[in-house]
Amino acid sequence: MAETIKYHESDGTSHTLTVADTYRYIDGKGLYEWFAVPVIDEMPANIDVVRDFAWTSRSISLDFAVSGTSYQNTQANMRALFGYFVPDITAGTAGTLEVVVDAGGTYQITAAPRTPRRGLIGPKAARVTLNFECPEFFVYLPAGSVNVVTGSLQSNGNFSQFTGTIDDGTSDVFTGWTNSGVNDGNGNKAEASGTAYGGTVGLKLITTTARTSTYQSFSVSAGEVFYTTAWARGPGAGGTGTLQLYDVDGAAQIVAGNFNNGTAWALRALTGTIPTGCETMRVYCYGPPVATPGTQYCDVVVVTKTKAAAVFNNAGDVPAYPKFVLTGNIGTATITYPNANYIQIGTVTANNTDNMTVYTKPGQLRVDYDEIGGGTVDNWTGYAGTVSSFDTLPVGAGTVFLAVTSGTPVFDMTWDVYRTGIG
Repeated sequence: MAETIKYHESDGTSHTLTVADTYRYIDGKGLYEWFAVPVIDEMPANIDVVRDFAWTSRSISLDFAVSGTSYQNTQANMRALFGYFVPDITAGTAGTLEVVVDAGGTYQITAAPRTPRRGLIGPKAARVTLNFECPEFFVYLPAGSVNVVTGSLQSNGNFSQFTGTIDDGTSDVFTGWTNSGVNDGNGNKAEASGTAYGGTVGLKLITTTARTSTYQSFSVSAGEVFYTTAWARGPGAGGTGTLQLYDVDGAAQIVAGNFNNGTAWALRALTGTIPTGCETMRVYCYGPPVATPGTQYCDVVVVTKTKAAAVFNNAGDVPAYPKFVLTGNIGTATITYPNANYIQIGTVTANNTDNMTVYTKPGQLRVDYDEIGGGTVDNWTGYAGTVSSFDTLPVGAGTVFLAVTSGTPVFDMTWDVYRTGIG
């Protein structure tokens, strides 16, 4: 079964227990199954709920064949093997047992060594049993991790990057955007214009016989929320264009709103939630409809993800305890579990390098705030306005959401993968 077995002492010293022609693994008891009873503990103060496990401590025994070139050499090899565990046995501390299986996969488990047992001894071989008391599940490596980014996601939102010439009566190609319905011969155009809100270049959409548009595509997950804005104006006559969020997979509109067609610039804002089944969203800037043809100017399109989905897969056999790290300027961050429990941190961080770390493992339940990364770490667990329902990630696939009222944080979620046995 085992390709490599190691023991890491509590002080970090490592020993390989499988050595060719010296230590050969034969069999193990307690490696292949584990038992735990799930419980729910009510916690005091601002910590509402924590899901934990009543760990069932169980012994692990590993049988090895010890070989040598002579009786004396075999005895020396056996004493050396036993010596790996003497420091932790003497101190009453636990190390880590690591097993790398030949079929793939690395497993680690906290292991308190007990007195080894010596078996039959021959002239050049002996059988020994290494005993451990292990209070937890196996941790399967590597750990699970998900990284998502909130904030502004669009590229070239001010249309300043393009191929063509401003206001020459010919459609242009804008970096990051795709034109639709354009036919210069029929007067349906998407071109760069000197009529701009945020700089020297804006977008001009002209509809005559077909509705023109330009769009940008984004990869999305169901349940995410996007706040999208664009500045717009018109010539004061003719039809009105539209800002739209569109579900490509479902071929359906998510949300839309008409632009301003007066001669003064005005902001159009939309908030849309990604529906189930949608994996690609488009943000469209439309010219006026064919029924009321005309010209529409657009500029400074901003697509902001205010609620991000961290889609995970817990490949373990039992629920896992996530650790959340939020980096950046953040206003009232809310982390929501698949079962709707949530952690809400009711305050604002000011700097792009600020870190908030949320620990959810029993014995580590807290929210730490590190201002400008590397500074003094403050415990924000009981901060006014903070509500903490610490929970676990269920087995299998699921989604954790991060929503913020302001700011553009990066959201990292990591967790240990717990297995009930090896294999």
